[in-house]
Amino acid sequence: MEFGKRLQKLRQEKGITQEQLAKQFYTSRQNISSWENGKTYPNMKDLIYLSDFFGVSLDVFLKEDGQVQESLEKATVKKLLTRVYVKLTISLLLLLFSDVAQDFLKVPLQAEVWLIVFFIIVSAANNIEEFNKEFGIKVIYPWQRHLRK
Repeated sequence: MEFGKRLQKLRQEKGITQEQLAKQFYTSRQNISSWENGKTYPNMKDLIYLSDFFGVSLDVFLKEDGQVQESLEKATVKKLLTRVYVKLTISLLLLLFSDVAQDFLKVPLQAEVWLIVFFIIVSAANNIEEFNKEFGIKVIYPWQRHLRK
């Protein structure tokens, strides 16, 4: 049975409305409706709460409908890649700002900015490593090949 149909069935068996379930989970009725119609899926925390609330094994929610698992994986990917994107964007803006400041304001910021950018990029690289570990991706960088020789 699909996740949404199971959720709707469990909710109706318990005799509660979408509004009441939404209040129980601190979300909107539209969110519950979206889950029941298969348009979106709850995050892992809400899945655990739903499992406890209805007295159903978490496996039932996760294994019956592959879309739930896919939705959770996409959310994780998006979260990890968004961190990298934000850090790299900040780095680019800092570099642009330092050039503008140096050209127009005659303020030498180059060394400090490069140091900040370096640490932001290292942090972004750590997020990429997190992503690789999360999804079992084995990445060998060119400099690592040279070290192995």
